[in-house]
Amino acid sequence: KVNNAEELDFRPREMLKELCCTIIHFAPYESFHAAIAADGYYNTSPGLLPKALSTVKKQRILSLTEVEQLEQVVTAVAKAATDAEAEDGDVPEEFLDELLYTIMTDPVRLPSGQVVDRSTILQHLLNDEHNPFTREPLKAEDLVDADDIKAKMASWREGRMDVEASGGATASASGNGGSGAAVASAAAEEEDGDAMYE
Repeated sequence: KVNNAEELDFRPREMLKELCCTIIHFAPYESFHAAIAADGYYNTSPGLLPKALSTVKKQRILSLTEVEQLEQVVTAVAKAATDAEAEDGDVPEEFLDELLYTIMTDPVRLPSGQVVDRSTILQHLLNDEHNPFTREPLKAEDLVDADDIKAKMASWREGRMDVEASGGATASASGNGGSGAAVASAAAEEEDGDAMYE
């Protein structure tokens, strides 16, 4: 709790409302749902987005329409997170952030040996300048790029892309020998998806 909120010009209700309205603005975009789901802090307990929804409901910060729109975003993000988890179910454990257990994009090694995503540890250091594993003092300049892990991740991703490309080619060849119903169905689904955003 902030005791001198007025002095610091700290307006949590207004800040939360503006943030939620911004999220609602991007609600139609699936890429936005996926981006939120991919953020390691979404997976904290309770999730930040569901917690925000609960708060605006209790404090009546948003209109009923806005609350419904935010609820739709929360549902869509949860689905995106579930889909991503299923897709990445075979991710090698060494590619997972040792603090949040999410897939890393920019792995760095701590002086104590653990490997975490750079964004994760930098966010942690904003609030606590100690190693989260050993409680020893830690600064951003103490982080070392985990180039070995990054190279392995790049190789692993290329392998997955090759497998997916091979699967796609096989499916395409199979489809060309049939009536083309699968292709028509896929095109119809894409058309429906585009219409949703017009």
